[in-house]
Amino acid sequence: MTDIEIRNVSKIWGDTVAAGDVSFAVPSGTLTVLLGPSGCGKSTILRLIAGLESASSGSIFIGGKDVTDQPAAKRNISMVFQSYALFPHLTVAENIIFGLKVRRVGKAECHRRLRKTAELLGLGDLLERKPSEISGGQQQRVALGRAIISERPICLMDEPLSNLDAKLRHEMRIELRALQQKLKMTMLYVTHDQAEAMSMADQVVLLNKGHVEQIASSEDIYKKPASLFAARFIGTPPMNIIKLRASGGHLVIDGTEHPVLPNGDGRTLVLGLRPEDIHLVAEGGHEATVRSGEYLGADTLLDCALGSSRITVRTSHVRPPAPGTKVRLHWPREAQHFFDADSGLCRNGLPAVI
Repeated sequence: MTDIEIRNVSKIWGDTVAAGDVSFAVPSGTLTVLLGPSGCGKSTILRLIAGLESASSGSIFIGGKDVTDQPAAKRNISMVFQSYALFPHLTVAENIIFGLKVRRVGKAECHRRLRKTAELLGLGDLLERKPSEISGGQQQRVALGRAIISERPICLMDEPLSNLDAKLRHEMRIELRALQQKLKMTMLYVTHDQAEAMSMADQVVLLNKGHVEQIASSEDIYKKPASLFAARFIGTPPMNIIKLRASGGHLVIDGTEHPVLPNGDGRTLVLGLRPEDIHLVAEGGHEATVRSGEYLGADTLLDCALGSSRITVRTSHVRPPAPGTKVRLHWPREAQHFFDADSGLCRNGLPAVI
């Protein structure tokens, strides 16, 4: 069953296209992440689904019903915002049950749900405190509790962890994902942080300038990027993009004579390689020059010149060679990704030479 479906939805303000002809579905009981850089339209799309903005065109379905023109109050969803939006003068308990009181839920039912929610989120000892008396992570749990206590099947989240430090974000990612799976809640989660998307999502909807770039699982969007944008946005460090040029009957790495592909249809292509797929070898491979290196303990990142391109090589437990050192690089054929230099679209499946 699909809990959320948006069909050809656009949101336009004057000459600005915040969302252009966007379509995707969120299956019931799954966590889908809207991922992309600032200004790509992800929060706008979330607000359209929530009913906080009206769509310029297209349709929005929740639970199989067309809610495009319905107000937010009738969409049967809960929402967690980037700012915790807690009332400073109310206790934790009062903040959590505030929405229930507004909807005139009975006192006994409020207390039943509060006990259940507090136990689920580990807030039982904090219910009488004010927001200023608890930590940022605990405040985030309170905001999450306010969404959970409504017992609505769908929860929308707009960068809920962005105000936390890195360690706490990591802990909350684990807790949030475990909670979503335990409750079998349908969750649509907005973030610009690829680590959140990759570690939590059943499905990633990657956005770029108001348009859908790729929809896939975390694994597929990493291993099979559909475009140069997807290839560079996903992965740390990002995928290397290496220039190719025509030479004789082949496309070769620009600045070298190393053949990569037969020069077939005359299109201009570039080669993509993940830094972790490139290996240092004693002989064979491609000669490159080390420009600089970063020793990070478990990993070492080498900035190398390969022909006319600069690439990053990720190795393990290796002290960086001195700048100017010649090294030889090898990568397996299956690690190569080819993209059209003009459109940016993936062209994998071409008959590689190496």
